Amino acid sequence: MKSFQIDKIAVIDFGGPYNDLVVRRIRELNVYGKIFMAGRSVSDLLSDGYNGFILTGIPGHGSETEMKMLDLLQEYLAVEVPVLAIGEMAASVTTALGGSLERSGEPDLGRVEIYTDKTGSKLFQSIPSVMLCQADLSCSILSVPEGFRATSETLSGRILSCENKEKGLYIAHFHPESFDTTFGVEILKNFAVEICKCEMQWKPAAFEEYITEQIREQVGDGKALCALSGGVDSAVSARLVSKAIGRQLTCVFVDTGLLRKGEGDSVEELFGEGSGEDLNFVRVNAGERFFKALKGITDPWKKRLAIESLFQEIFREEAEKIGQVDYLVEGTIYPDVIEKQRTQAFAAVHPRHNVRQYVDMTKFREVISPLDRLFKSEVRKVGMDLGMPKESAMRQKFPSAGLAVRIAGEVTPEKVRIVQEADAIFRAEVERARLDREVTQYFAALTDTKTVGTGNKGQAYEYAVALRAVTTPDYITAKPAELPYKMLGKVVDRILDEVPNVNRVFYDVTGKPPANIELV
Repeated sequence: MKSFQIDKIAVIDFGGPYNDLVVRRIRELNVYGKIFMAGRSVSDLLSDGYNGFILTGIPGHGSETEMKMLDLLQEYLAVEVPVLAIGEMAASVTTALGGSLERSGEPDLGRVEIYTDKTGSKLFQSIPSVMLCQADLSCSILSVPEGFRATSETLSGRILSCENKEKGLYIAHFHPESFDTTFGVEILKNFAVEICKCEMQWKPAAFEEYITEQIREQVGDGKALCALSGGVDSAVSARLVSKAIGRQLTCVFVDTGLLRKGEGDSVEELFGEGSGEDLNFVRVNAGERFFKALKGITDPWKKRLAIESLFQEIFREEAEKIGQVDYLVEGTIYPDVIEKQRTQAFAAVHPRHNVRQYVDMTKFREVISPLDRLFKSEVRKVGMDLGMPKESAMRQKFPSAGLAVRIAGEVTPEKVRIVQEADAIFRAEVERARLDREVTQYFAALTDTKTVGTGNKGQAYEYAVALRAVTTPDYITAKPAELPYKMLGKVVDRILDEVPNVNRVFYDVTGKPPANIELV
């Protein structure tokens, strides 16, 4: 099996919710980046050929975890490749190397104007002398470590970055990965390309060829089974594996009855007979079983668990009908891998249709995860390269539990029908207004509230629908989309006219945080 060798950057995660964004920014530069939890062996990373390290995260001030994490710092700071510490980790590195900080209260993240040394520092070369950055306004570098020199400061003289070029150590007490930092991507490029000497070799298309050959060699004459949900991840996984092994692959599509309007038929058209796909496609219409499993359940977590449990049961049933299958294909993508890494160290995570769980319950030899190195945007590019229709490759993110997480309270066939119809109207009007590429995610949900309204038969006590539309670069944070009021009015009129049992429509203008993008 040939090796996929390219220049790359290791992002060392010391804790915190937004560190995935650093890796995404690196990859947007066509440089391969990968995130590792703090504690990963330095020698292993160097032997794997990483050209540089970026230290990021929040160790947890004053805690036992912080002390443990800070003990690891010395190993990362002693490597022979360049190291960049950013954000909160910059403060930890500054003190670990003998510098000092100036704090003026509780952490206060905001934008500040800084003046950079664009001529003397490679980190700031080709960047304007004055720029805005997102930083902790309550903390700055009071004195730089021995052998370092300051490379940026605020108008009031507060130092926000320093470096020791001889040792290859760079400290930026702000967030270059943030959208609120102007020229932040250029700073990361200067580090990865100019300082670490990485060639800009990373492209999903090149990875596609590598993974296809790898799957073909791995499976050989064996057979593979894929849990096809119709989502982008499972669809691209199926196409990649199909490209490698053809009809040795069987795809099982479990229609839970919790999909968007017409989506089950769309999946069958895309992968079933007559689609041109060279694979075996099996559709299981299991809506009634899922409604029965969800009967009486109102707790969001318990709904997810019930759906996951039944999904596994049905999938095992179908696998047994097919006979001996050697490999299981799953649509795990890179953010799922990162989430799992953090889960093992910190907290529980929502259940999801991750077929890796079935290995212990069946006779599968191995799991194939063809997309586990790719972010969603990269998966979409691979899908387009594989000939997927644009509407499929660019399909909006959809929860694994389906419309169950867009319905507050108990899930019933009537509620699902209401959400499907209202959602179809909302999506159609957003697309008609040509806003579908400006708004990241938009859908209708159903509250568990009934309100009084006036109908043809007098007063009516019926459901209230919530419309949700957000813009987000990463799904970590999100802002409510500012949709035209005229268009919203048309959506409301259509829902009230065309969807029975609804007499009120809300537009949700809550951001994330504090609210999640999904309703429950």
